[in-house]
Amino acid sequence: MTPGWLYKECIKIEPIQEALTGLNQPWRKRRVALHSVTLVGATGGRVTTHRILILGITLIVALAFGPPASLADDHSCKSLQISGPPEYFPLSYKDNNTVKGVGIDLARMAAEEAGIPVQITYRGSWARVLQQHALGNLDVVVGLYHTKPREETMHFLPAFWSEETQIVMRRDGPINYTTWDDLKAFKGVTVASDSRGDRFDAFMRKNLNMLYVHSQEVAFNLLKAGRVDFMLTGQYSMFETDDFSPDGTFMLHPTPVDAHKVYMAFSRQSPCIGLADRLGKAIETLVKAGKVAALFNNHPTEAHTVQAN
Repeated sequence: MTPGWLYKECIKIEPIQEALTGLNQPWRKRRVALHSVTLVGATGGRVTTHRILILGITLIVALAFGPPASLADDHSCKSLQISGPPEYFPLSYKDNNTVKGVGIDLARMAAEEAGIPVQITYRGSWARVLQQHALGNLDVVVGLYHTKPREETMHFLPAFWSEETQIVMRRDGPINYTTWDDLKAFKGVTVASDSRGDRFDAFMRKNLNMLYVHSQEVAFNLLKAGRVDFMLTGQYSMFETDDFSPDGTFMLHPTPVDAHKVYMAFSRQSPCIGLADRLGKAIETLVKAGKVAALFNNHPTEAHTVQAN
């Protein structure tokens, strides 16, 4: 027997706007149209009215818990583009047309552990690397300190090393330094795109007479020429030089400025940001297994073993 009312071609849809709330996801503000569906009888008489979700349970679950299009399943995430500072010897340094270093090796190992393909790429100066990273043209940068301003564009992965910020000075012009305030009497130099941590960065900007240059090489040349009294550098940093020999031009001050952990970070604009947890867990596994210290054997270590006399 044919029923007295039919569904097909007789559905009247009245949209109702509702918000999906309580979703702790970046896309939680998306709105979904719910609908009132009125089933109309074959003779035109109203039979019944039901309010239903045109979007089924499957779609709602996908919106609530599945990744947005910009995450790892996006077609634009083919592999991780990884780079680092070109003068952060031996954690990250330029070698011909690529970057190498302990941090670069660890990033590659962690990606392999997590089953993620990578491409190591040289992108120029540290300032340019940070710029490309902020735009999402680089997925991961290796070898940097955690600071509040950087959190705006970076998702930090677990720390993989730690180091001290140290003072480089000329052997023929040592400075008397015990506390940060002692540095007010001298003129210093540092790389403009570097950070020495939130506390010292703020102190330096407010209290110290500093020159800000684009590379470590320029900073060393200024110190060597006597244009400045000291240079700020990381303990594990950038230079291969004989000028730290007992008869050389430079020496490290025995009192460090501060100590910091060293990180990798995802760009918040990266199409591969959905892989951050997997890569972070792989880094933690490798660090706990003691793999990082062993990587120093694969890179020259003259710079970070020099001690002040």
